[in-house]
Amino acid sequence: MEDANAVDVTMQMAVLIVVAVSSAVTIVTIRYTDRRIRQAELHPAVRTTGERDRVLLAGIEGPHLPRLHGPGVLAVFDDRVTFVSASVPHRVVTIPRAHITTVDLTSALRIRGHWRRNRRHWLRIRWQTGIGLATIGIVVPNPASWANILKPQPGTPQPGDA
Repeated sequence: MEDANAVDVTMQMAVLIVVAVSSAVTIVTIRYTDRRIRQAELHPAVRTTGERDRVLLAGIEGPHLPRLHGPGVLAVFDDRVTFVSASVPHRVVTIPRAHITTVDLTSALRIRGHWRRNRRHWLRIRWQTGIGLATIGIVVPNPASWANILKPQPGTPQPGDA
């Protein structure tokens, strides 16, 4: 009987140690990611703007674009949309607003041949590069508002229009 109690106490201690270690790792990871995002918010590419938000990038697909995903900052300017990643070093993706062809919301996103699904809607931006069409998928706090801000204006000349 005493051996069974000793085993129970040992198991409880082992579970307690595992929970404590995993909690500590989670807290350190969250603090590290938050610090990286705060540093991305101070990046010169997104520092001076009114519309800026912390976002989660699903991925980018297009010619000569980096393989990139994860947390970062999305900022809107009059002439461009800029994403700065929270990774080290910070990577900057700039999309000229005049080149944006479509902005929509989707729950399934195909990036580099793989489908990504999400309960929340992805904000999908497609734009014309000099070589072809590119796509970026982002989870933003208020996707409908961001979609309205980024929609191409009717009558805006698109690249390649005569």
